[in-house]
Amino acid sequence: MKKAVVFKFSQPSNVLYRASRFNSTYINILLLSFFSSLIVHFYTLK
Repeated sequence: MKKAVVFKFSQPSNVLYRASRFNSTYINILLLSFFSSLIVHFYTLK
């Protein structure tokens, strides 16, 4: 009886979505800065 009530009223929160969205944004910023530094590096070698 208690398990049924818990499963009925428990819903996943949106915090996981916000955390994963922030994580993907952070990874995208890291990749963008990495590639921009590579472009600058190879441009100065020429």
